[in-house]
Amino acid sequence: MRPLKPEELAALDALIQGQVPQFSELPQADKDRLREMAADLQDRGMPPAFVASSVRSTAEVLKDLREEEQHRDTLFQREHVRRFIEQNAVQETHVSGRYHVRRERKREERDRLQSMTQHLLREARLARGRHEVKKTRNMLLKVDQRELRRVLGREGDDLCRQINTWLRSTAAMF
Repeated sequence: MRPLKPEELAALDALIQGQVPQFSELPQADKDRLREMAADLQDRGMPPAFVASSVRSTAEVLKDLREEEQHRDTLFQREHVRRFIEQNAVQETHVSGRYHVRRERKREERDRLQSMTQHLLREARLARGRHEVKKTRNMLLKVDQRELRRVLGREGDDLCRQINTWLRSTAAMF
């Protein structure tokens, strides 16, 4: 915000006081915020009615925020609320959480490997042009079938069988 001259500051305060009757009772930070906002809007050439409306609504929001903060502070200090929180607190278990996270990650990797391989096979079956067949053939040749079998087990065997069948069927093209 640019520095304001004393007469500009007085005019700004008068404008804000006309829109916000409790302006003099506000904390200094809120007063500064309202002044800064009103000066910025005026500098941008906004109509006076818009500036007045903005100052009013911002003052109401700041008031609501202060009240909410005060209410929140007193709410958690009440004896029955503290007792409820103590009685119903969840006990954290660090060891078992880590184990499940790893298991979940492995399952997601397995699912991703299976879906990507199935997607690649689907693309291969839909390939019609020589360049499409060549591209999908090269991609299928890069699939690590040993890893596929290790991770997916019986489903991996089935996918490898489908891959090899399709590769054999297109071998005559190249």
